[in-house]
Amino acid sequence: CCGCNKNGAINTAELPNDDFFQNLKGLAFTPINNITNHIMDEVAHFISVQDRLEMFSSEEELENASLYESSSYIGVVFLDSSATSYRLRFPHNKLPLPSDYTESIASCYSSMLKCRAANYWYSGFTRLQSMIDAAIIEMQTKRPVRKELDIKVVMMGQPGSVEVHKFPHALISIYLVLAFTPFVTFLIVNVAAEKEHRLKDTMTMMGLYDTAFWLSWGLLYAALVTAMSILMAIIATYTALFPYSDFFVIFSLIFLYGISSIFFSFMLTPLFKKPKFASTVGSMLTVVFGCMSLFTVLMRDFPQPLVWLLCLLSPSAFSIGIAQVVYLEAQGDGAVFSSLTNGPHPLYVPLVMLALDCIFYLLLALYLDQVLPGDFGIKRSMLYFLKPSYWSKHRKRYVEVSSVYDAEANGAPGRDECVEPVSPEFRGKEAIRISNICKV
Repeated sequence: CCGCNKNGAINTAELPNDDFFQNLKGLAFTPINNITNHIMDEVAHFISVQDRLEMFSSEEELENASLYESSSYIGVVFLDSSATSYRLRFPHNKLPLPSDYTESIASCYSSMLKCRAANYWYSGFTRLQSMIDAAIIEMQTKRPVRKELDIKVVMMGQPGSVEVHKFPHALISIYLVLAFTPFVTFLIVNVAAEKEHRLKDTMTMMGLYDTAFWLSWGLLYAALVTAMSILMAIIATYTALFPYSDFFVIFSLIFLYGISSIFFSFMLTPLFKKPKFASTVGSMLTVVFGCMSLFTVLMRDFPQPLVWLLCLLSPSAFSIGIAQVVYLEAQGDGAVFSSLTNGPHPLYVPLVMLALDCIFYLLLALYLDQVLPGDFGIKRSMLYFLKPSYWSKHRKRYVEVSSVYDAEANGAPGRDECVEPVSPEFRGKEAIRISNICKV
C-alpha cells in the first residue's frame, strides 16, 4: 500500500525482569542527611549497587559528576527535609520526553526494546521508583513492604493493524483532483470566449438549437475524459498505486468525476463574461472544493451526514472516493464491488453522489443559460419552468415570410400583408434573391 505500514500482532506477555542496574556506573543522590542516607542505603542494598552509591551536597555537583558517565548515571534529588518527595534524573536517551503524551505504536510491533512505552521498564525507572517508595514507607511505618510493592509489567496485546499515514493519504486525494483542473480551465475559456465574441448568439439567430451547442462541447470533452479515465485507471490498478483495486471501479470513479467537471464548467460559463476570469474562478473552486475533503481524512469519526453534504461538490466527492480507495488498499481488500460498503466512508457514497452531481450540474447549467443569456438572448423569468406554457407544445421559432413574386410565379395569389408588392418594371431584374427568410 502507498503511504501505509502493515504491522503484525503484539502478544500479551510479561516483560522480562532483567538486571537493569548491572551496567550502572553510579547511583547518586542529594542532599546529604541521615534520612536520605538511610533511604538510599536501603535502595542500594535492594538493587545490589552498594559499591556504586555516591552522595552530593547539591544538585549542581550531581549534574557535574554525571557528565563523565552521561549514558549510565542515575541521580535522585530529594525535594524536602522529610525525603518523601523526590525527583529521578535519568539520561535523556533512556526515557521518552515528559512532554510526549502520545507515541506511535508502530515501533512496538518489531521489538519490545524499541517500544517507547516500555522504556520506563527497561531503563530501570519503574523499579528504582518502587524501591525508593518501599524504603520511605518502611522508614515511616517500621514494617517491611518491599515484597508488597514488587512490580510486574505485562505488555497489552494488540491485533495486527495497518497504519495509514495521513500526509500521503491526503496528498494522493488532492493530486488526482488537480489532474482534471486543465479540463475545467480550457472548457470554460473556450465556451466563455464564444459567448464573449457573440458566436453563440450569431449561431442562435441562424437557427442553432441550444441542445446542439452544448452537445458539441460536451461530446468532445466527454471523449477526452473517457480516454484519460481509461489511461489513469490502467496506470492505477496495474502499478503499485492501487494494486488490489478493480479496474472498472477505479474507472467509474474517475469517469464520473470527469463528466461532472464538464457539467460544472457549463454551469459556471453563464455567470461570467470574461474567459480568463471565469477559468481562474473555476480552477480555484476545484482546488478549494477538493481540499474541503481533507476533513474526512484528518478528523477521526467525521459525521457521515456531512460526507453526503460534501459530496454535492464533485471535487470533494472524488477526493473522498480516492481517500476511501487508499484506505481499502491499506486493509488489503482494494476497491472492488464487494467492498463498496466497507470502511469509514463507504465508496458507494461518492460514486452515487458523483452521478447525481452530473445531473444536478447539467440542469443548473441549462437553467442559468436561460435566465442569464447573452446580450441578444431571450431572458426568461427565474421560475419559467413552473409555467404551464413552457411544458406545452412549442410553436415554431420563426415566421415564414413568402415573396409575392415567388407566389405569383408559382401560380398562387400574390397577396401578403408582410411583404410589399414588387412593381412590374423591377420583376426579373433582381441582383440578389433571398429565399425563405425567417424572423427569429
